[in-house]
Amino acid sequence: MTPNAIYDRFIVPDSPENELWALKRDLAAQFRQLMQLCVTSEGDVQNFAKLKALLQDQIETFGFRDGKNPYKSGYGDGSFYESPEWFEDRNPVVGLSNPLSPPLKILRHAEHITATVRYSALYEGPPGNVHGGYVAAAMDQALGHAAINARIPCMTGTLSVRYKAPTPIEQDLTVFAKLENTEGKKLIVRGQMKHGEKVTAEAEGIFINLTGKNFVEHLKQPSAA
Repeated sequence: MTPNAIYDRFIVPDSPENELWALKRDLAAQFRQLMQLCVTSEGDVQNFAKLKALLQDQIETFGFRDGKNPYKSGYGDGSFYESPEWFEDRNPVVGLSNPLSPPLKILRHAEHITATVRYSALYEGPPGNVHGGYVAAAMDQALGHAAINARIPCMTGTLSVRYKAPTPIEQDLTVFAKLENTEGKKLIVRGQMKHGEKVTAEAEGIFINLTGKNFVEHLKQPSAA
């Protein structure tokens, strides 16, 4: 696969390519609801006990033992290059097949990216507001996509986030990110998160240009940079 093809496909696909991926997305959405129950519900003890027993039975049915996954995990064997969009669909920030994902929805434009996200109570840090670590994760993802949108393979070198105001949960948020400058192997990317017109966070990232490197093999090195 050519580099340009990878850039074009390195985004969560609109539609699942097969029944398995469709089921994974549906299951991830259901798990987000279940996880939110753990955080927000003060429901009946008996109902929670029944749910716990039901889930434990299913976990054992799928072969999980002592926290070990019986199935293949990761794309480190090089299959990343065959299906970058489905790798992205597993991402913990944007992936629709990952129940940890809020998810952040990336939209590409000619010279920048925008994104939308709505955090549930799962991501609450200060009362009524998003945990700063999840804000930083969203900014890291958005800034990285702004570099990818410029067709430059890269990894995060440093990320600086300035929290301008509390970021509310259960509210529609928008993110903007743009590649501002290049300095040798360094890419300078900046972005903002907003609630309406209010900027809640600003970020600057220095990303390392990996042009000419095999991305998967590079990740296996003791020092990635």
